[in-house]
Amino acid sequence: ARSEVHEPAVAASGDRVFYTANWYSAESSDGGENFSFVNPYPGPFPDPPGESFCCDQTMAHDPGSNTVFWLQQFIPGGGTNTGTQRINVDQNSDGTWDCAYDINTVLVGFPANTWFDFPDLTVSTNFLYHASNTFTFAGGWAGGYAGRYPLAELAACATPLTIDAIISGNGSFRFTRGADTTMYFASHLSAVSLRIWEWPDDDPTPTSVSRSVTAWSNSSRSCPGPDGRNWCGRHDGRLQGAFLAGDTVGFVWTPSQGGGFPFPYMRVSTFDSGNELTQLDDIDVWSPDFAFMYPSVSVNSTGQLGGTVMWGGGDTHYASCLLYTSPSP
Repeated sequence: ARSEVHEPAVAASGDRVFYTANWYSAESSDGGENFSFVNPYPGPFPDPPGESFCCDQTMAHDPGSNTVFWLQQFIPGGGTNTGTQRINVDQNSDGTWDCAYDINTVLVGFPANTWFDFPDLTVSTNFLYHASNTFTFAGGWAGGYAGRYPLAELAACATPLTIDAIISGNGSFRFTRGADTTMYFASHLSAVSLRIWEWPDDDPTPTSVSRSVTAWSNSSRSCPGPDGRNWCGRHDGRLQGAFLAGDTVGFVWTPSQGGGFPFPYMRVSTFDSGNELTQLDDIDVWSPDFAFMYPSVSVNSTGQLGGTVMWGGGDTHYASCLLYTSPSP
């Protein structure tokens, strides 16, 4: 398949690195010095009945059990009435896929003739968290899914798998990287507010609050270079990343140009997990000369943030990737 949409993800354990994008995968056994192609179409296990691998993939790693998780999205066809996102499990991060769990829309409470899209996957101390948007076969919105599965069951390839889940009218959830025994995730309510969910490991369901943010524009993104190509025109305002560092919960996305910003830019909105998710700050990373797009964020064991963001447009012919880190706490 050919696509301009890559949506990369990576998981690493020691010298083993596994990388996915929408339509392809690769793995390394020498810390990323060399990669070999992994064809996701046959996958490590047969396709779910009546479905075929489409595109979205993402990764997560549980350091506690040293288990790697590889999510593959399948598209319904051939008379099936549901859509599946499969979670492949590598129990020892040794490159062998030991089992897989098929999470489909009907299994978690959606009606028939629905399918998943735009997944997220990460871990807390005790759970693997999984989110996805859900659509009807006719193209309508069906709701947002947020679920979690015990890491102990996954690492042992146990069945049946325990599933805690919610279905919401909101969607495009992004879970906080760096979570320990409480997970946070969010979704836009409007251009001036977020809904933030808090999900402790010892509670079966999350609670949510609405919090204000500084107003931002959400028009079609425009950042053409000197050749006139608008490389950010497909992007939108969905959350791109989230983190928990100490008591700071943060959510990252890309507003459009407008409101005094000549190009799309990176927004980071932060909240205090120790004080009822009171807002701390809105941080805008922007330039008068080019756009910042497609941000990602993660957290290391010391609470230091790191990630990537694309920049380009204006006088810059090609988009380039910028790696960033925060100061040590």
